[in-house]
Amino acid sequence: MLAKMLKPRLILAKSILIAGVILNTSLALSYDDSLKCFNPNGRIGRCISVYECTTILGIIRNQRSTEIAFARQSECPNGRGRRPYVCCTVDTGFVQRTQLNGQRIVFPRDDDTFTYSSKPRPYTERPQNNDDLYPKPPVCGPISVVNKIYGGEEAELGEFPWLANLEHKKANGALVSVCAGNIINHRYVLTAGHCIKGKIEEKVGKLVSIRIGDHNTQTPVDCNNHGCIAPFQRLNVERIMVHPEFNSDPSIYNINDIALVRTDRSIVYSETVAPICLPDALPSLGPLRSGIKLTVAGWGHNGTAKYTAAKQKVEVPYVENSVCPHKLVDSQLCAGGEYRKDSCTGDSGGALTRLSPHGWCVEGIVSYGRGCGLETPAIYTRVRSFLNWIHSNVVP
Repeated sequence: MLAKMLKPRLILAKSILIAGVILNTSLALSYDDSLKCFNPNGRIGRCISVYECTTILGIIRNQRSTEIAFARQSECPNGRGRRPYVCCTVDTGFVQRTQLNGQRIVFPRDDDTFTYSSKPRPYTERPQNNDDLYPKPPVCGPISVVNKIYGGEEAELGEFPWLANLEHKKANGALVSVCAGNIINHRYVLTAGHCIKGKIEEKVGKLVSIRIGDHNTQTPVDCNNHGCIAPFQRLNVERIMVHPEFNSDPSIYNINDIALVRTDRSIVYSETVAPICLPDALPSLGPLRSGIKLTVAGWGHNGTAKYTAAKQKVEVPYVENSVCPHKLVDSQLCAGGEYRKDSCTGDSGGALTRLSPHGWCVEGIVSYGRGCGLETPAIYTRVRSFLNWIHSNVVP
């Protein structure tokens, strides 16, 4: 009698066991080994685009400094979708080994679910109309995993891909770069008016070309321990537009210090070449507040050399115009004032940028300062004040 009662249960147990084996086999086959990776905690994950991984993207967007190191160490070399790639898991920081229950995970468990898209996102620009003239994230202001600089640190390869070197031709025919610019779409670079017009024409020469996709200006190919980036692109200048009221008021230094440069052919976007977002591409971004951290990058004075070969970056605080030691108008903004942290000679025309939850946007253009890194803020052209002028001068 007991044997008859147990027989159906044994059959049911065998059926469950067989089903479990089939299910586990199915999961194992469906898990793409080519994307398998281990994060810094030793937890298994998938090597995918940072834009598809909500955990790592959240660290970068929120600039949680204690976890940035974890995000950087989560990079992986061979993923899918748009670079950079990260080993995506539920982890948002370093954990103790005991927190991982002392086990290596062969396949993700039910409680180890993490968010990623099932479809890869290749880094190609979709057909655009107005968005081609004024790109939206993630085409503009791409976020890096690491995401004239005085006292700054060297940027990562491919970081700040909108930065360009403006090349002037001297009387002897040599090309020199003493200013920077910022790609805003496939044909236009935003820069400072004083990088185009005035003393620079007399002392240096005429602007003739733009160099983009560069990191170290003294090396033909830029590499690090993870590989090399594509060589720089050089484009000739087709047209220059300096604001018509640049330096129109002698009582306000470098007033309306802004200009647009149109290239002779289309700028090809890549992992190391991309536009910066204009502020109106991110309408949800609130106004600047005193003390908010902004970032400036370039090849300028770093405290030891007038011009640096490698791209540098530094964070500076926003300073309200009302307490800025310089005489300003509303179309200018003030930032900096920390010792040995400043924009400087050679950074002119570069962008003062702000990291939003969706990408980087340009808030200012490097205009001038009084000394470098001497606890006196530098002055930038406030880009928000010139959006109508930019829109009226940018054409397909």
